[in-house]
Amino acid sequence: MTSTSRTVIVDRPVEVVAAYLSDFTTSAEWDPHTVSCRHLDDGPLAIGSRFENVQRLAGHDSSLVYTVAEFEPGRRILLTGGNDTVDSRDEMTFTPTPDGGTQVTYSIDITLKGAAKLATPVMPPALKKLADEGAESLEARLRAL
Repeated sequence: MTSTSRTVIVDRPVEVVAAYLSDFTTSAEWDPHTVSCRHLDDGPLAIGSRFENVQRLAGHDSSLVYTVAEFEPGRRILLTGGNDTVDSRDEMTFTPTPDGGTQVTYSIDITLKGAAKLATPVMPPALKKLADEGAESLEARLRAL
């Protein structure tokens, strides 16, 4: 397993930021590697809600299906997902700052499966690069809310 975490702080209310990011379809707006993301279920966001997230990495598109495993509205969301080559655990926590802003911590754990396991040694630097790019884009998008 390869893990990383990034934290951004923005001058936006926690309710706004948490609602925006908990709707995982918005990852297509702020994650530079997400091509599209759609909610696969009807109804409100809840534990068990599913999303199809299509990511472009190294010139190839890969579809992952995520499920909301834990959800504390306004505080935290945990999504687990994957496909035949990868399992992913994505957690976002939302903490109000003293000045009315929000601290967002995005943590991800990636486990490669099957033949993809051969790439495990190169995962830490690749995941660091993805996380750095994602954090920069996330912060810019949240500032624009």
